[in-house]
Amino acid sequence: MTRMVWVGFVFLYGCGLWSKAENLPEANTSPWKFDLDFKENAAPSEKEIGAEEIFSKYGSVQLVPSGESIHGLLGVKRSGDVMHLSAVYLGENTKGEKFLLSAGHLDNKFFQIQNVFAYFSHTTDPPVEAELLIIDRVLDWALLKIKDKNFKVPKRAPPIGNSDNLVLGQKVFAIGSPLGYSHCIREGIVVNLSTAQNYFFTQPKLIMHQCPINPGDSGGGLYNAKGELIGLNVMGREAPNWVLFAVPIEDILKVLKRTEKAGYVEHPFLGCKAWNTWDLSSRDLAEVGIERPPKTGVLITKIERGSPAEKSGLKPGDVLISYDGRFPKDYNDLSRYIICECEAGQTINLVIDRYGTEIQIAAQLGKLE
Repeated sequence: MTRMVWVGFVFLYGCGLWSKAENLPEANTSPWKFDLDFKENAAPSEKEIGAEEIFSKYGSVQLVPSGESIHGLLGVKRSGDVMHLSAVYLGENTKGEKFLLSAGHLDNKFFQIQNVFAYFSHTTDPPVEAELLIIDRVLDWALLKIKDKNFKVPKRAPPIGNSDNLVLGQKVFAIGSPLGYSHCIREGIVVNLSTAQNYFFTQPKLIMHQCPINPGDSGGGLYNAKGELIGLNVMGREAPNWVLFAVPIEDILKVLKRTEKAGYVEHPFLGCKAWNTWDLSSRDLAEVGIERPPKTGVLITKIERGSPAEKSGLKPGDVLISYDGRFPKDYNDLSRYIICECEAGQTINLVIDRYGTEIQIAAQLGKLE
């Protein structure tokens, strides 16, 4: 069971960085609808291309937020550039608005951001100011809009891929600005596709890869060998060799599609802990007090007290058969569906097997705090 404890610790530690003071302007909390209809994004290559061609086609963006930062145990405030991050040019919509994606920890308790400047590669133009519109503290991404509608982006936005088509060992490329050195590209392979950052159905799939990374790469894009954007790099670990985690781009776009207002993204919450039966030993099951069920699948191992899962009647030992007519391949599938496609207050229909008896359960999702 140490694996489950470890991934939960990573998520909770990361949440400690989030700020109660919002970096988003009040003007950005009004209702809106994000225009996903991008025009003139580049077409994917029909064949595999190398790092040189990928960087030449799509370039790189470095973000430099400025404002006040808090240093040391005494909380000394300093003004100026507060950090360096990377970003991806997402494209221009039908209204002529140009958008950037970056990491969500652009917003945390150590910084009070006043301005964000975007430095594009392949241009001699000065940096352009970007407005912070949306922050997702669960999936860890942020959406920014370039303030100057007349700014000419030097490269076209990359084509959007799908991480579900990735396989282990597949070649990928990370573009970012490590340690403040702007506009770098590195090559690696996919090493894991079922990694989740938290097991209470609050953080879905992450792409784990081994492109060499450093601080400053957060918010940069992950590309496949055809130059398609497949993920957003958000987190790294030194254990002992650096590995990087990227959020699948399709998950981010699904959340954007359902987002009705600028500001902080609201996510639904079910409140149960689950794992694949084939990944659990008899000792693992004994630790949580569950007998091995007769059916193989996604096993509910723990229910959070007072959660929507408990109120719906879910119990430890239940095996998930389907959710809203979909059939899970592993425990990440339900997590991705809830976080990326559902809303708080929505009712999802679950079919579970309770030691040989099939039961239908309607669970009304709560709001993730």
